[in-house]
Amino acid sequence: MSEEEQEPKTESPRKPAAAPQKRELEQAPLMLRKASWILVAGAMFPFFTALQYASAAVHKAGGDTQSFDWKTWAIIKVLVVIGGWVAYESSLARSGDKPKSVLMGLGKAHAKAGVGVAAIFWIGALVFLFMGDGVSVVNGEGKLTQVFTWGMAAEVLTLMLGMYAIEHIHGYEHGGKFNPLVPLLMLGPGIAGVMNLLWSFSAFDNPHIKLGAIGLIGSVIVAAGGIFAIKIMIDSMKEAKVQGEIKKAAMREARKAERAAKRTAK
Repeated sequence: MSEEEQEPKTESPRKPAAAPQKRELEQAPLMLRKASWILVAGAMFPFFTALQYASAAVHKAGGDTQSFDWKTWAIIKVLVVIGGWVAYESSLARSGDKPKSVLMGLGKAHAKAGVGVAAIFWIGALVFLFMGDGVSVVNGEGKLTQVFTWGMAAEVLTLMLGMYAIEHIHGYEHGGKFNPLVPLLMLGPGIAGVMNLLWSFSAFDNPHIKLGAIGLIGSVIVAAGGIFAIKIMIDSMKEAKVQGEIKKAAMREARKAERAAKRTAK
């Protein structure tokens, strides 16, 4: 028996997959990331529900809930934040930006594993929201009004969008593809934040003025983030148009030069 047959063959250890190469972000994604953080900061406030409750809660509504549902609000926001944190930590793990952590395996398992787990938390937050009874009050016209549920849904979606956009831009920075739908969706919070400000004055005509002030602060921040994102989109479209015109002009000049070269050759 030869020495080669006697010695067991040892397989060389697999080298870990290299982290995706980091790209230099253009101005638009950089600004969009800042707008996303602004949205997240504003969505941490009860920017919609507090104003909605303070504007409508003028009289009692029998045995229905008469106080702002802070407990449900806090649980839902925590679920959304945990989901966003999982998605972002998984993106960090894939890019190699952080040392090995408990989420390293999740991030390496699949490109969208972190977002998938985040979606579970986010869906759970929405299910928890709509399973509740909401908050019923009597408005100034004496009509029973259901507040909190749909306003809270708007807050949840805004927070989800901001956190997902941060994770998405980080993924794009490390070799992923950019989804133009992300900045487009930020039009919603921008418009909603501005509309919130327009009818927020009624929140200061009743005893819930402090709650209304908290909601107003959040609305200002969300509106600022949304308007910032809208401005980024407009500037990006203008820049794309300018670059398109430059390319067209260069193509026209190239064709002219080609025709001139052919005439000279004849």
